Amino acid sequence: MAVVVSPYTAIFSWDGPGDGPYELAVAADESLENIVLCERGIDKREFRAALCPGRDYWWSANGKRGNFRTPEPRILHDALAAEKFGPARPKNHFAVPFPPHITAPLPIDENMPVSPWYCVKEYSSPPPPAFDRIRHMLPCPILEGDENRPLLDAYWYAWQIAFDRWLYEPYEKGQAVANICGCRDWGEFGSTVDYDTFFIMQFVRYARGAYPYIDSYDNMYARQHENGMINKEGDNSNFEVYSSSPTMPTALAWAEWENYLVSGDKNRLGNVLLPLVKLYEWFSCYQRDVDGFYYSGQGGHGDWSICANAFQALSAKSLADIARETGRNDLSEYFTQEFENTKELINGRLWDEAGAFYSFKTPDGGFATHIRPGKTFKYARSFDVLLAKAAPADRAGRVIGQMLDPEVFMGPYGIRSLSLDSNVYVVDADHIAEAGDDNALDTAFDFQKTVWAPVMVTALHSLDHYGYTKEAADLGERYARAIAEGYMLCGDIREYSFADRIGMEGHHNFVGWSGYGPIACLIEYVLGFKTNAPENTVCWDIRQTCRHGLEKLCFGDITAGFVCEAHPGHGEKRRISVTSDGSFTLVVRNGGDTATFEVAPGVSEYLC
Repeated sequence: MAVVVSPYTAIFSWDGPGDGPYELAVAADESLENIVLCERGIDKREFRAALCPGRDYWWSANGKRGNFRTPEPRILHDALAAEKFGPARPKNHFAVPFPPHITAPLPIDENMPVSPWYCVKEYSSPPPPAFDRIRHMLPCPILEGDENRPLLDAYWYAWQIAFDRWLYEPYEKGQAVANICGCRDWGEFGSTVDYDTFFIMQFVRYARGAYPYIDSYDNMYARQHENGMINKEGDNSNFEVYSSSPTMPTALAWAEWENYLVSGDKNRLGNVLLPLVKLYEWFSCYQRDVDGFYYSGQGGHGDWSICANAFQALSAKSLADIARETGRNDLSEYFTQEFENTKELINGRLWDEAGAFYSFKTPDGGFATHIRPGKTFKYARSFDVLLAKAAPADRAGRVIGQMLDPEVFMGPYGIRSLSLDSNVYVVDADHIAEAGDDNALDTAFDFQKTVWAPVMVTALHSLDHYGYTKEAADLGERYARAIAEGYMLCGDIREYSFADRIGMEGHHNFVGWSGYGPIACLIEYVLGFKTNAPENTVCWDIRQTCRHGLEKLCFGDITAGFVCEAHPGHGEKRRISVTSDGSFTLVVRNGGDTATFEVAPGVSEYLC
């Protein structure tokens, strides 16, 4: 047995005669009593495992025993591009001039395997279905009243575009191991950007009864390198696109966890744990300064550094949850501490007490929030800290106060990316624009006028996390109705909407992250449904007075339909009916009242 270790992984190789199957046990003690990993029936001569850094491990395999120690995490922020991002695979695309930090073409490895850290190695997916073929399998909202018709029209249009334009077979097989979820007419090569897909998953997870959109994530793991790096962008065949920076802050572990809350698919969690841990290792190695502070290749130490640290905290928390669910308590404990460490770093380095906001520091030691006397800069990236649950409750409350303030971030139709009271836009200390400046940054003030789906995802999750459930529901419904009215106005769902008026602009048919409003916000905030498949529970917050509900909601192994009859009058209870093919717990909130029901297969009726 040969063992090759890195801080977060070990590769076990059988070098003797025989073809298996092999057995392997890895323990945290020499007596092999504290087993952290046990695999039987290994049919390959190599096995890869996720482990904790700086730990002693003992192993037993087919009658042989040994031990090793994983090294402590390294910080190699000044590593050359060839080590960080390379080698590249054949047929990848490079921007000219080269992206930052890449001064020459990366070396090409003709033999680099697909999915070195993941179990799906080749394409075997059936062609993606057309929308008309699976519409009857999608969740079907019920929402009576002419004023609600735009919500339903936008909902079904968004699903149509998601299936007929954004889901497609790879143009070439080989590098792709699943169908592509992306924008096939974006740029020269088409595009799937990892950052976008984290927010797309917020609504496509509800299609699982019709199609497993999560399988498209397998293409990201297929692009992963031996050192753990996943290039942020793939083309229409999943070949890597090296444009701008090769990487962005990642929330891939969080997106997998969010999908799990609807799917309940624990087998998938077990399969993705290893590549996610290896990806975490890459960021901890190559995207940190010597003091442990994370930065982003997307924007260095400026505003994106908030996202980089918040997303790494979010990844650590999500990995702790995934590890716990899959029986890896050692990893769960480790990543829980990693979350706490990064949380402490964020609150020590990024909190501006005077501005009551998370911001970044400029070289002179001041915060960008008030980089010059009388100059204010607040960007929605601060909410990423709340998404990660890395803000103490008092600080979160102060940030949320500004999020909900109509004179700061809150617009009539959604959350602005740049606060209304910002009179400068700060990229970094050398790139500062004031409103009216005759330079390229002047367009940055458009972010005071626009609403972007990723900001809405972050804002709504933040409100839910910190107990602002009514405010979240109000904002979610406001955004869903704004997107629906924008669709009715322009006959399309586009890349972004507006804070102060109805309308949409940007790339056409952008479903895409813009499907979040018409689909997820309709399900979760207008109709009020939240699922927790691992706990076999659905929460239903009844907010509408008309007859409303949701049919064909698929969570875990259950498909259920819900109908609430129109409000009968003052002081009377609502009548609801539930049709289900399995048993689950239903928690209903109606105004200030909460009732819990144990739903059985068949049709059940309740008053609440």
